[in-house]
Amino acid sequence: SDLGAVYFSYSSTTVSQAIAINQALQGSGVQVGGYNYSWDYYNQDYNRGTITSTIKLTSNSGATLHTYSPTMGTTTNGWTPLSGTQTFSSPYGLSSLGNLSVSFTGRDNRGWAGYYGPGVRNVNLSLNYTTDPCVTNPAYSTSCANYNTVVTS
Repeated sequence: SDLGAVYFSYSSTTVSQAIAINQALQGSGVQVGGYNYSWDYYNQDYNRGTITSTIKLTSNSGATLHTYSPTMGTTTNGWTPLSGTQTFSSPYGLSSLGNLSVSFTGRDNRGWAGYYGPGVRNVNLSLNYTTDPCVTNPAYSTSCANYNTVVTS
């Protein structure tokens, strides 16, 4: 009934979206320090069940670098906003990153045919980033990709 919302049925299902960070920001000279997330979810009355979410950051080789699963319980006042920020202990250089993805798994716990389980809508995921000092000054740190080239010349 809500345009753009995803409602879940009696069979557990996952919907997800991934963004190729390295491709999207290629050549920008940034490093990624974290992300912001927000969405609305509905889990009450005739549209209730179980719903979980997972936000995952992967490396350029597909290894998981960061995973976060905000809790989504039963709602009582209709569509309920959920938002937050995750900050990494150390920023990641753009060339080392792969994808940032968000997924939702839901199920109607009453077994009704049709989409009578919980719902999610207005999903937003944005990166927090700064200028990568290695791009502007390869001698900035021994961890910079071209550090040895600059030091030996």
